[in-house]
Amino acid sequence: AISLLGQSSQQLSSLVLTLMAAAVLSIADYGLYALSIVFAELAVLFAYSGFFGFLVVAKSDDASLISTMFWAILGVGCASGTLMLAFARPLAMVFAIDGLAPLLQVLAILQPFGAVTAWASARMMREGRMRRYYLLLFQGNLSSLGFGLTLLAVWPSIYALIAYRALRVAINFALFLRACPLPKRLTFNTQIFRDAFRFARSLYVARIAEFFSSF
Repeated sequence: AISLLGQSSQQLSSLVLTLMAAAVLSIADYGLYALSIVFAELAVLFAYSGFFGFLVVAKSDDASLISTMFWAILGVGCASGTLMLAFARPLAMVFAIDGLAPLLQVLAILQPFGAVTAWASARMMREGRMRRYYLLLFQGNLSSLGFGLTLLAVWPSIYALIAYRALRVAINFALFLRACPLPKRLTFNTQIFRDAFRFARSLYVARIAEFFSSF
């Protein structure tokens, strides 16, 4: 029951917010937001695959693995955010939409924080704390939905949706980092990283292919 609650809360909150946004925003504004989210979700896909999966299933020493994968997953988030920043204006030119660049730039800044949440999520899964994980998912989704609906009600604009996205990332970051504090000593083991990269590279390729096939 807890797992179903946690998993369904994200889909349900997204559906409710989508219906609210469709009711108060113009088609053009909502389409612009949806386009920006496509690129943000690609970055999220990287954070939650590859190194994420290795952290969940690897047999390496816990302390070294957890620390090394923190740097690896954070690196993925930083790289994704940097690429989004670099390509924000070119993408806006390609799609001929002036308002796309600032949205992508804000979403890009959120990627490293989302990556830390991904690391904490993988660590909880590795440690078998699934009940706690699903409860945090539910709590984060419910809290961010409340903020999102309030923002859209008092500020019916595309920027309210971006603010909602930022709030959701911030809430989950705080919740998951509290449940999984950073190790007191963050180290980087090159052998573990090489093993993780060998494990992750095929997953990244598969995820990218899957992502683009859906659009």
